Amino acid sequence: AGRLYAREQEAAFGLGQQAVTEAGTRKIGVEGEYAVTETMRVRADAFQQTQVDGDGARRVAETRVEHSQGQRMLFGGLRAVQEESVDGRRLDGNQLVIGGSQGVGDGRLTLHSTAEIELGGDEQNTDYPNRLLAGAEYRVLDGLSVIGEQELTFGDRRDTQDTRVGIAAVPWSGADVAASIEREHGEQGERLFATTGLLQQWQVNARWQLDFGMDRVQTLRSDLSADAPETLTFNPAAPPASGSVNNDFSAYYAGGNYRRELWDASGRLEFHQGDVADKWNLLAGVSRQLAEGRVVAASFALNTEQLADGTERNRGDVRVGLAWRPSESPWSVLNRIDLTFDELIGGGFDTRTRKLIENFNLNYAPDGRHQLALQLGLKYALEDIDGDNYDGATSLSGLEYRFDLSRKWDVGVRGAALHSFASNATRYSTGVSMGHSPVTNMWVSIGYNFIGFEDRDFTGADYTAQGPYLKLRFKVDQSSIREYLEYASFSETPRRR
Repeated sequence: AGRLYAREQEAAFGLGQQAVTEAGTRKIGVEGEYAVTETMRVRADAFQQTQVDGDGARRVAETRVEHSQGQRMLFGGLRAVQEESVDGRRLDGNQLVIGGSQGVGDGRLTLHSTAEIELGGDEQNTDYPNRLLAGAEYRVLDGLSVIGEQELTFGDRRDTQDTRVGIAAVPWSGADVAASIEREHGEQGERLFATTGLLQQWQVNARWQLDFGMDRVQTLRSDLSADAPETLTFNPAAPPASGSVNNDFSAYYAGGNYRRELWDASGRLEFHQGDVADKWNLLAGVSRQLAEGRVVAASFALNTEQLADGTERNRGDVRVGLAWRPSESPWSVLNRIDLTFDELIGGGFDTRTRKLIENFNLNYAPDGRHQLALQLGLKYALEDIDGDNYDGATSLSGLEYRFDLSRKWDVGVRGAALHSFASNATRYSTGVSMGHSPVTNMWVSIGYNFIGFEDRDFTGADYTAQGPYLKLRFKVDQSSIREYLEYASFSETPRRR
């Protein structure tokens, strides 16, 4: 089995879901494995990685043989690295890679170790030094394990010592939770830090569910060289593998949910304390099912942020919504009213903005192939900029028609207008799109607007900007997430920490 891949990821691409180790790079590679016997297989991996906005280039080729029998697994192989750094240096290396794992007793305890030994090169690569690692994993319960690892690295430019202790949990197939604390000792100093993500959900009874969690990234001790990782790593766009450069933080949150037959309520409190800012978040919501397909809901969100320079920002949103979409009717209605405020105090001047926003959506689907949607919106805004007051009203109107080509494919055409009453100016958006439903409860569409505008306050107006766009809609629950993961499952490229 094997695969060939090519990908490019801009440094600022994505919404945080992309691997930071790949940010700002272009990568082409091939992977494969061959089962020699039932207990022995050969794996090979080769890739070339270059910086999108730089001159750095790296070529890596690795092959290893693995032997697995019972609770024991052993492996050994060779790795070759050729690298041209951004400052013109050659950082080549050839390594012997050996290791294995061994289950103990009933298999709850697993011990593992790895050694990566330099066989010679012009200058040792910082990301591929001599490395010794030993660790253990103990399975406390099904889906919950305690892990610990000790790692030592030795290189021409630095020596390190990392210690990791934490938990690994699998709430359901395709999900995991992990927490760890690390201690790193370098030739210029020592630093102790933690990168922790811990989530505990407690189903108290059929009606109550509570959850709490914490996330922590901290550098307790460091030196000047540790605050300039871009001089040590191949990819300057990626943050350091552990700790942070200038934004250590601790975050804690707790929440609860109460559900009855026809209504439910939820609340959540979050606190984030960091070097750059301290934040508080308060979230609350309630929904009531009036009848089948008819729901009314309300929510409240408050965020306060205190920056290190003394600037303070407060934001809030009070929202009331109504959904009317009975299964026996071709008509459906979605309506939402938002009252928002945003104030910034400090930084040379103060600003305060308050908005009242109405979003109305009407959908008509007379049969299984035709669909017509109407969108109407109205916004009134008040703004105070360092004592000067401004106000204005804006309206949005739009119409979209969609036609199902088949059970999984559809096409659509859309037009919208944004009107400002203060300036008596109107902007338009027109475009076409094609949609596809790869699995149940998921719909993806690609569209292009020939002309367009932007207004973030109106729902759906982010698809009215001129140019291409991609829209993704899906239903989220435990069953649908499992189905999405099964549909999109493929082996990821191995990444170094």
